[in-house]
Amino acid sequence: MKKLKYARVGIIVMTLILSIASSFGSLVGDSNNAEMFWEHPVSQGPILEVTTDKTVYNVSEPVIIFLTNIGDETLSAGGPTITIYNEDEEIVYQEATYCWYELDPGEYIEWPPWTQTNQQGQQVPVGKYVVEGFLSGGDENYVDTATFYIINYEPPGPPYGPNEGTVGEEYTFCFDLPMNPECEPYYIIWDWGDGSLSEWSGPYTAGLTVCETHSWDEPGNYEIKIGLKDGVDNEYWSDPLIITIHPAPGPKLEIVKIRGGLGIRTYIKNIGNETPNKVYFWLEHGGGIFVRLHRHGTSLDPIRPGETVVYWTKLGRFGISFGFLTEPSWFTITIEVEQDQVSDVESFNALVFGPFVSIQ
Repeated sequence: MKKLKYARVGIIVMTLILSIASSFGSLVGDSNNAEMFWEHPVSQGPILEVTTDKTVYNVSEPVIIFLTNIGDETLSAGGPTITIYNEDEEIVYQEATYCWYELDPGEYIEWPPWTQTNQQGQQVPVGKYVVEGFLSGGDENYVDTATFYIINYEPPGPPYGPNEGTVGEEYTFCFDLPMNPECEPYYIIWDWGDGSLSEWSGPYTAGLTVCETHSWDEPGNYEIKIGLKDGVDNEYWSDPLIITIHPAPGPKLEIVKIRGGLGIRTYIKNIGNETPNKVYFWLEHGGGIFVRLHRHGTSLDPIRPGETVVYWTKLGRFGISFGFLTEPSWFTITIEVEQDQVSDVESFNALVFGPFVSIQ
């Protein structure tokens, strides 16, 4: 009889436990670890979120403000009241409407664009601002804030560096990035005015000075500009720096390009402003099988300023015997405008088979 009595008491106690548990949640079994736990769904309720369509604005650019219910229940409230504070926490703008809203989850109110004017109708200065949105509910008020910036997007000044130079000489130019850390990171590209552009470089931080070098092959006037893009999707060009490139003083020869094939073709241009009395061409060679170090020199006809000539070197005429090469040979071409006055030097590797040259 005692055992039966105890069994009845146990059943009553278990029934009470299950009854209490049902008011808090449901009993769930975890098949992985065979543990039992109580699961009780929690509602977030209505939640107000204030956002703007951008985080950085140019002066006078309208600011669009959104008030969104990001909760999981309907937000019932009246208003809203919009207040904008400057960096000193002073109110620069405040306005209220008196409407009742039933915002389902995901629904939002779009506030009329703020034109960046204060209560007196004046343009507010550049800087950091905080917008506060307020909705008044029957039993609860809803408030949230968002931060944005107003900056001056006037085109940056030109890069700086020399405004005169000579053909073939490298010059260094620099550019100061805007002092707007809220727009980081920055990326830049150089337009040299001669049809060539650099690659995009970056990322850079605000206020950094970025420098680059360049040379020009022809005399003339060139506009150097900076293309700039930032982390808030603004892209614009700087004002130009104009540089005047003069012909090199005296005779100055430059190896423009070198081509292979049956021998070696060397393109030589006079980028100076005088015709040299003498032009000397030197070829040095080494490496490969059955090939000894060889240096050969010859004189060329004078080259006038701005003129380009092609000198064709047949390797066989120098008495060089080539076999099949297992590694590239090396070549060095030197151009002199007078005896021992070097004007330009180019070195390169090439594969050679008999009289044929393939430049690497």
